[in-house]
Amino acid sequence: MNKISYIIIGAIILLAVIASFVYTQNEETSSYLYSNGLTTFNISIINEIETKISFFLENDVQEYTLTVRNDPASLEDIPLYGNLYQRIPNDQAVVITIDPEQELEGKTIVAVYEIMNVLESEVLYNKTVYTAVSREYEDKTVVTCDNANDDNTVIFVTLGEETQVYGYDYCIIVMGTSEDELIRAADRLALHFVGIME
Repeated sequence: MNKISYIIIGAIILLAVIASFVYTQNEETSSYLYSNGLTTFNISIINEIETKISFFLENDVQEYTLTVRNDPASLEDIPLYGNLYQRIPNDQAVVITIDPEQELEGKTIVAVYEIMNVLESEVLYNKTVYTAVSREYEDKTVVTCDNANDDNTVIFVTLGEETQVYGYDYCIIVMGTSEDELIRAADRLALHFVGIME
């Protein structure tokens, strides 16, 4: 084969690789605009476990990006009762607690992390967040909704009959019918905390 044949074959292979990359990127990433009635946000679904949302904080010209598992449009079926974001700003700390008797596993850790990611962020709430259990278990710290007060919100992540998020005194209940639903409910709360969802 001569030099021109090698160049042609190389160019065809390069074009095939580029076309494959572009096709894969287009297939995995989709974008849409989401409106909460006051503001519109650019949503980029990277894959089934990663969504990036661009937003601006009040009186700030810098754009921030929040990464969560689920996009806001897919969470609109989850009821959230109350302006729960108002409970957090003046807190000294937040405790996220789970029931050890529910035998929750890895996916619940993801749900807890989705909430912690927002609350611990220096540009968002910058809060100290602790984890606990809601009843005696090994040597873990026990914290329940009864321990919540004006200075320390408790977020109780639990399985239940309905996927929902609601406030109870100084406690926030994040409930899901399964561990996958707990992740969805946690994302619903996280997006509420940053004002993307009401």
